[in-house]
Amino acid sequence: MSRGRQLRPPYQLPRHPAQLGCAVRLFLSLLLTVGLAGCANRGDDESRKGGGELWLTAAEDPGQDPFMPSVATPLSGKPLPGPELTPHGNGTEVVAQHMPGDKTGLYGGSQDDASCDREQMISFLKTHDAEARAFVTALNTDASLKWSQGTSVSVDQIEAYIGELTPVYLRVDTRVTNFGFIDGKPVPLQAILQAGTAIMIDIYGVPRVRGPAGSPLTNPIAIDLRPLQRGTPWPDFNPGAIVIVQAARTVTIVFVLVDIYTGATFERMAGTIGADRMRTGPPPRQPDTPSATTATYDGTYVAENLPSKATVVVRNGRIVSFAEEAPGAGKCELAIEADFTIALPTGEFSGSYTGTVSSGPHWCVATNGTMSGRVEGSQMTMTYTNANSGSSFDLQLKRT
Repeated sequence: MSRGRQLRPPYQLPRHPAQLGCAVRLFLSLLLTVGLAGCANRGDDESRKGGGELWLTAAEDPGQDPFMPSVATPLSGKPLPGPELTPHGNGTEVVAQHMPGDKTGLYGGSQDDASCDREQMISFLKTHDAEARAFVTALNTDASLKWSQGTSVSVDQIEAYIGELTPVYLRVDTRVTNFGFIDGKPVPLQAILQAGTAIMIDIYGVPRVRGPAGSPLTNPIAIDLRPLQRGTPWPDFNPGAIVIVQAARTVTIVFVLVDIYTGATFERMAGTIGADRMRTGPPPRQPDTPSATTATYDGTYVAENLPSKATVVVRNGRIVSFAEEAPGAGKCELAIEADFTIALPTGEFSGSYTGTVSSGPHWCVATNGTMSGRVEGSQMTMTYTNANSGSSFDLQLKRT
């Protein structure tokens, strides 16, 4: 089904080789250094702008090219505002805060109604083959996807997968990869969903469906600090007060939600729409996971969804090297001295680092700052802050 609208990819590099070299060197300078002489002819504000788009999607807005009519349940009253986050960054840059999917009060709900109609969504996808195929294709692009029946979803498993999701409301503005439906295919859109949006989460607390559009959701990818913003900001929008949800360490049996009308907390069994209206069938089983005593995080992690190639090396549970490389810009490699190790069994890390130049061109200089994030399986998520430049980046890397 075509909606007749073509969307730009999340990041577009300049087409001319000279522009490409300048753009890549500029990105590297923001990530690893204070500045770059090669692009000094542009003003400071302009030089910090990069490619990519970020769609601001209001709570009840169907958004770009929805998959289906809304499956969100109409509100029965006026919801209370969500919690106020302490903003990070300078108020103009997109800087996310990470929270685990099983965090108490991260999501809201109603003890009387579910935020989304799962049966309506299942019925639609059963009778719309193109949307069903696009739905699972989008979900399967997320390497971190996990549910009771594996790490991918087939069309035949849609009913079982949706039946395992829990309808909730966002209580904070949240960064995701949303998907539009164009010409029978899913089109990824980096998005911020407004607090109050009706969504469905998986058994690890990760957003997987956006109710007003019936669209699949996956983890966000790294974007520029100042992307081109699409959509209208809501009155209390702050790009430094947004959240990226990280999967809970284990399967969540009970989510502790906040009633959106009263502010009281209550428990909701995962995969249900209320204590009196559980979906029939056995509870979700926990996928097999390796023992924490045998877990290892050592290896080389690579992020190639950026304008350049980022590489992180871990040895003995410590980050020891960080590098950026791109054609025409050279490779800047830093030896990292960190005051933290990657913790067992959680895979979490947070602390300060000092980076000294191991090799690189003239613009590659020593730096320091903070790193925080998590390793789960072969995936690493990291928030990297450069104290020299004041820049912060969210990275997603995969062990090679």
